[in-house]
Amino acid sequence: LNSPACALLNPDCLGSCDERTLQTVNVTGKVVLCSAPWDSKKGLNDTATRIAKAGAKGLIFAQHNSNLLVALDRGMPCVLVDFEIAHRITAYAASTRTPVVRISPTVSVIGNGVLSPRVAAFSSRGPSAAFPAIIKDNNYVTYMGQLYQLNLPSIAVPDLKGSVTVLRTVTNVDPEEAAYSAVVEAPAGVDVSVEPSVIKVHCR
Repeated sequence: LNSPACALLNPDCLGSCDERTLQTVNVTGKVVLCSAPWDSKKGLNDTATRIAKAGAKGLIFAQHNSNLLVALDRGMPCVLVDFEIAHRITAYAASTRTPVVRISPTVSVIGNGVLSPRVAAFSSRGPSAAFPAIIKDNNYVTYMGQLYQLNLPSIAVPDLKGSVTVLRTVTNVDPEEAAYSAVVEAPAGVDVSVEPSVIKVHCR
């Protein structure tokens, strides 16, 4: 398994199977993990062509929606995955010196073994591909009067009329005494206040 430089490890680096990157790594005889920030239908075929010319023997292709299927011009093992699975693969590859890919024939799954529904391609995702389960929710009523971690995504408040109070709590603090301050980016025309402005943590 070969994941070209910084593929999927850095959200700004998606689509790293371009010609320039492939010139810097040896993918001969390997299965390559690539991603698709561009049009997936065109990207899959173009990527398969590039890595085949570079000598690769297989392709794991990450895209937002793994249900978009296209025919490949080249006969090579290829599997489509979403970004969550791609991150798991990347973590596995980073955890071992010689990562291995097992290629098996395609099978159909029916009955009780059917996998859970996938996130729709048009739905809002969290800010980090490393934590895809965190989805940006636009329903603020669900969260009113509850406690939240400060490191979770922002809460959207559609159709804001009047005032809304959101309570949050800090977890995973430093082992030593520390002070935390809230950084707030309020949209134009909205006043946001934080109390207290500084949180001091004293470890026992």
